[in-house]
Amino acid sequence: NAWVMAKEDAAILLGEMRRRRDYREHSSPYLMVNNGQSTVVSVMRGRPFVKGVVPRPDVAAGYEPTVGQIDEGFALDFSPLLTADHRLIDAAIRCDINQIEKLLPVMVDVPTQASPRQRAKIEVPQVTQYRFHERFRWPVDKVLLIGMGVVPLPIPVDGAPLVPGVPLPIGNTPARADLVVFVECQGQVAASSNAPAKGRLREAKNYRGRY
Repeated sequence: NAWVMAKEDAAILLGEMRRRRDYREHSSPYLMVNNGQSTVVSVMRGRPFVKGVVPRPDVAAGYEPTVGQIDEGFALDFSPLLTADHRLIDAAIRCDINQIEKLLPVMVDVPTQASPRQRAKIEVPQVTQYRFHERFRWPVDKVLLIGMGVVPLPIPVDGAPLVPGVPLPIGNTPARADLVVFVECQGQVAASSNAPAKGRLREAKNYRGRY
């Protein structure tokens, strides 16, 4: 769902949300994006797992585990563009989230001459994915509010939250969060005085991504 709001109403809503104990902001909530450019906010890290075994007669066990890696995290791509009359914003927003819910253990047979019934454990990742890719158009004097619903919240293997400020879930339940994105046009921003005359004014957007 998406809504277009007056800037005053968006400020009131944001203030109400900040008073909630379960509300958390992204570590960089005020990211400026120039008109006509794309910016990607990405927090990804690899999580290792045992994906298989390889026979190795030269080692005591007769086999060697093969370690793989799967990426866990989120990436948000924002591409704004003003219309020719500078009255509307046309923006494409893409959000990709990968969350490893658990590593399922699977036993495989690894027979050797010394242990014909030997078995080894490998891991199969159980992954939850979220994909969002939409284009929006709204007036420059309004704020676009996008509600992406309840989405996976990646938690790294070391137990620390992947998104700063968001607490870990209780128990073994996969973490979820309601993802809300505010997009607001900040108008023209003066460039450096050394810039050419044609480039002294440029359009800038304010992307606000919050969990």
